[in-house]
Amino acid sequence: MNGPRTPKGSRSAVRVDTDDPNLGYGYFWWIGRKTNSFAAIGFGGQIIAVYPDKDLVVAITSDPAKRVDTRTLLTERILPAVED
Repeated sequence: MNGPRTPKGSRSAVRVDTDDPNLGYGYFWWIGRKTNSFAAIGFGGQIIAVYPDKDLVVAITSDPAKRVDTRTLLTERILPAVED
């Protein structure tokens, strides 16, 4: 896979396939094949999402007791706001 670079500079690579053909996992990163992105997903809606093609890094912290749907926040609010 010619995927995005990880923070340490090595190529991110899918090491484990998932039920979703557009999503892989490797080196603690969820890898979006279709979006050429990768994300570290933590407890309670915390996330670091990296979109190299857009020169964009999104970090979201949250209160686990007030969980936010970060996928919807990213795909419906943040990404459309930074589209070319």
